[in-house]
Amino acid sequence: MRILHIDLATAVSPLDGIGAVVATLCDAQRAAGHDVDVLDATWRGRAGLPATAISVIRTLRRQRPSVVHLHSVYRPLHAVAAAACRMTGIPYVVSPHSGLAPAGRARARVRKAVWIALVERTALQHAARVVCLSAIEERDVRTLVARARTTIVHNPLPAHPGHTPRHTGSRSLTPIAVTLTRFDVYQKGLDRTAALARHLPEMRFVVHGDVDHNDPDGARRLISDAPANLRFLAPVFGDDKRRLLARADIYVQLSRWEGQSVAVMEAMAAGVPCVTSEAVAETLGPVGHDLVLAVPDAPAAAAEAVRAFLADRERRLRLSRHGGAWAREATDPVAITGRLDAVYTAAVGASRRRPATEGAR
Repeated sequence: MRILHIDLATAVSPLDGIGAVVATLCDAQRAAGHDVDVLDATWRGRAGLPATAISVIRTLRRQRPSVVHLHSVYRPLHAVAAAACRMTGIPYVVSPHSGLAPAGRARARVRKAVWIALVERTALQHAARVVCLSAIEERDVRTLVARARTTIVHNPLPAHPGHTPRHTGSRSLTPIAVTLTRFDVYQKGLDRTAALARHLPEMRFVVHGDVDHNDPDGARRLISDAPANLRFLAPVFGDDKRRLLARADIYVQLSRWEGQSVAVMEAMAAGVPCVTSEAVAETLGPVGHDLVLAVPDAPAAAAEAVRAFLADRERRLRLSRHGGAWAREATDPVAITGRLDAVYTAAVGASRRRPATEGAR
């Protein structure tokens, strides 16, 4: 099968979770024998919007992929690609990657509402499938587009390396909590993390990442006002990240919304006991939800829950063991490639039974 992934973000970022997921998918699909290509920010280079739109259309006509997989929403070039697919009869699927969550839509609310009404709803209605990361995201999609054909497929993680260090925790008298994220204060709940750190002075909190394009001034203010036991450091990758997770006593992610947090799944797969917001825990489904500690939004109550969690060694060991096994199975790239193969095959079959310009009417 010839698969074309489109992830035309405005810029290349090493902290782009969507880009990391697309790269993992491409590797797994090529290993399965598919012909896979990707149009991303690197492919686009410095070309402007009109020139890139023309290049997207020409690429679709030249390659004639079996299926196109669009990643994320609110992207004009993706709307161009979806319209071109409808005109030429190429089936496409869409992965919103949490972009349609109510809390996310509240940002730039009017602009996003207009875009959804004029552009995104049509693209979603005519997609062969909308690939959701969780039942929560599926509900969000169907709230906006009742006729959307949805399915749930988790994000993959790269194949688990054999040399991954065993999780030991810090073995320190001062427990260490780690977070790996973009410094998007509102979405990623970094204000909640700072409040939690203030209520847990006996702990050390470390957040690795970088300032995000969403409210960078707010991130800088939070960093400058952070309590002494909370540090914001540069991002880590590869073996450095694996060693960091192995020495973490807990992983903390208090996001206000997620599709399915790659960082949380990585931490769980590494055996790190995870502390999350209820919003994050809900995206893990009924099994995954019970394999993390979901804390209240109120910082004092969250702090008491974390203290009790750290005092309960047996519970942490149980979540480390069972959570790790569940996360590795849930994010297995080979299994996820198989599920997407079924989605793509159904999309191709449906397109052959439908006139090429039907979706353009």
